[in-house]
Amino acid sequence: MDLVLNEWIIHDLSGENGPRRQDEAVRFLEVLVEKCDRIVVLQTSAWMRKAYRMMKQTDPLIRELSRLLHQEVLRNPQKSRVLNPSEIPPIPQILLDPVPEDDRYLIQTYLGGPADVLVTGDERLRNALSDKPDIRIRLRDDFLREYFREMSQD
Repeated sequence: MDLVLNEWIIHDLSGENGPRRQDEAVRFLEVLVEKCDRIVVLQTSAWMRKAYRMMKQTDPLIRELSRLLHQEVLRNPQKSRVLNPSEIPPIPQILLDPVPEDDRYLIQTYLGGPADVLVTGDERLRNALSDKPDIRIRLRDDFLREYFREMSQD
């Protein structure tokens, strides 16, 4: 399964959303590495800038989690797919209108992947796309609950 994650994963790994969410983000990456799934990211996106900024943190735990993200996922073509923006077609107007400008790269990534699921922590984005059958969107907490449950059943 190809996944587009909005920036919740970076904020969670960085500890900005508390220790429970940080632990869940680490567990997610560990499960992702074990499964046949991968994430899809846009090369020059805000997501990638934040991921690279994480590498410069001085906190040893954050640096270790950054290494997990970069070495085990982003630098592994079996675990990630990095898209070049110039190779992706424009977003259709019907999807462009309801999506806030700063989230449009997520739609571009999802369609350009193509991806199977867009996982977001942003209810506003989920609500904007809930009636769009071309986009399968899930809220972070619901997705992780199901993802971990599937892993425990395997």
